[in-house]
Amino acid sequence: MMSSRKQRLLSYLVPQRIATYDSSYNGKIEVIQSFDNYYLSAGGLMQSGAFLERVWRVGLQKLKLTSQPVSSALLLGLAGGSMVQVLTRLHPEVNITAVDIDPVIVQAGKDYLGLIESEHFHIQIADAAKFVNQALVTTIRYDLIFVDLYRGHKIAAFIESEQFLNSLYKLLFPGGILIFNRLYFQKYKSEADNFLDKISSFFQDVRKARSYSNLLIAIRK
Repeated sequence: MMSSRKQRLLSYLVPQRIATYDSSYNGKIEVIQSFDNYYLSAGGLMQSGAFLERVWRVGLQKLKLTSQPVSSALLLGLAGGSMVQVLTRLHPEVNITAVDIDPVIVQAGKDYLGLIESEHFHIQIADAAKFVNQALVTTIRYDLIFVDLYRGHKIAAFIESEQFLNSLYKLLFPGGILIFNRLYFQKYKSEADNFLDKISSFFQDVRKARSYSNLLIAIRK
């Protein structure tokens, strides 16, 4: 077995797979070490890690949302927790609820990416659509909702339903922001553009920002 020191040194030359998890939702999940950073890969797509944190940070900057006051946030799709890292740096006192249906990918994040629950950060292993429906009958509302519901390159179909979109909107405080992540390369460009057109027909204050191979679509309530 290769020593961790040797593996770390090799990661500066070639990314090293250091662990594998089997998930009934995401299939094979790999933990990759590249340079001195770890990231998760599932379905041929990077799910979490330092580069993805940069994607989210650049996207929020382009949307001019880095100075948006956020005291409560809901993340639908957690994986290894890259958006958690971004939000807690921007808003150290933010209270975050993160929902993911896959306990295996969450465990990988805990094992390798420093994903730790705290007084201000709670994880719910649950179906996002069911969680949203249950949240609607409570008084809990959010300043920010971030939706990133991919399995590999496939996005959950229900997120484009009018019912789900309206439900998310209702969960926002006035002035709150709803953000969708969409892949934005090759055939996924047209899918994202079609979704943007649909969103724009439902809501008034819609903006977009491209960050690397992703498109962030934001709606302000």
